[in-house]
Amino acid sequence: MDSKAPQCPIPQGVVAYITGANDKVRRYLLWKNEDLVVIQAPPLPHLAGPPDSEPDTEYNPEIDKMFFYGLEEIQTVIHTIEFGKTNWGYLVHNPARGYEVMQKQKTLPKVTCGTWTRLVSRREITFTRFWDIGGWNGYWKGQEVDVFMAYDAYSIDTLDREMWGYLALQGLDLTYEALGHVVEDDGTIVGLMFKPTVGRLLEYRDRALAYNALARIQARGLVFCGAQEYTNFTVMHGKIRITNLASIWYFPDEKRRNEEADIRHWQTLERWFPVLKYVPENRAKTVIQRCVEQNVLLLPRLSPERPLFIRFVLEPYKEAERAKLNNAIITWLRKDAPRRKRLSLSNGRTHSSRDIDWGVTRRAEDLGRHNHPDQAIRGRIETLPSDCDTESTYYETEVYASK
Repeated sequence: MDSKAPQCPIPQGVVAYITGANDKVRRYLLWKNEDLVVIQAPPLPHLAGPPDSEPDTEYNPEIDKMFFYGLEEIQTVIHTIEFGKTNWGYLVHNPARGYEVMQKQKTLPKVTCGTWTRLVSRREITFTRFWDIGGWNGYWKGQEVDVFMAYDAYSIDTLDREMWGYLALQGLDLTYEALGHVVEDDGTIVGLMFKPTVGRLLEYRDRALAYNALARIQARGLVFCGAQEYTNFTVMHGKIRITNLASIWYFPDEKRRNEEADIRHWQTLERWFPVLKYVPENRAKTVIQRCVEQNVLLLPRLSPERPLFIRFVLEPYKEAERAKLNNAIITWLRKDAPRRKRLSLSNGRTHSSRDIDWGVTRRAEDLGRHNHPDQAIRGRIETLPSDCDTESTYYETEVYASK
């Protein structure tokens, strides 16, 4: 094996915790030898309730600690989990035998969006960074890639909206190029693979680029709800690139669209740029997930210490929290951190593995089904193409050429 080739940071034979969710049920995504298993556990008391009730999403460190204490319960039976046998397991407590994991193969929902580019097996990608609940980084055929990964019904729905959002923006030159659909061994689509999301964050000099980008999105009948998150904008080679494509929504009603755009687009930029005007432009501010060291959480059997405390943001911030968070980002931008190297865009390479999750924007249930981005393009074509060489050729020439 080439010692210089990128390698997964998780040693062979070792179990690692990748990510998880703490809502109606607790879910822990575990990795061993490239096999993934989701361990589902009962909800914590503060989240238990009727299926249609809203969980209490107020941030509470003690609740997060309790969630990660669940890893200790898993560690006591980690030797019994058969990786590669099933994709799902249920952590149950037997009064006589203690905790045990009951494994079962679970069929994940299928995305509604059709495929338009190559299918890539998850096992073909050497994952080197696990940033957040859906964003992974790695190498495929020698090139660096970023992958939005899904592992349960909620994240599959987000992946579906990410795919539709990507298609809805084609022809606008605002997205990182999608290289392939990631599939599991059974053919289920579980990810969308992009060229690496390198670049720098918005600066005051980019205000014309930002206004132009959002105006073009709105002119297509869309609203980028993720515009309220500063970190969803990147500038690469003098062009705006946006992430969090699942927050692209379609508003056929012009009045409603203008109302949403005023809040999501224009009021946001009016808040950002007066502040950015006083942020020094003397060094590149790279994309957020590449700016904080991230290490996978290895799970040896019967660890004597509690697992490391990590917080994963799963729900939108309230307005007060959002304002506090945005101020924190600006503070981070103003700091003179010599450790942050200037990002080189010439070769697409960045420095060490970095991570932070500043939250997501708008949940699907906050909007109607008619606002789904698929509605922006379903009426234009009978069926979505499959196995195309590139996605841009078809959609730019066949779908939007007539606009």
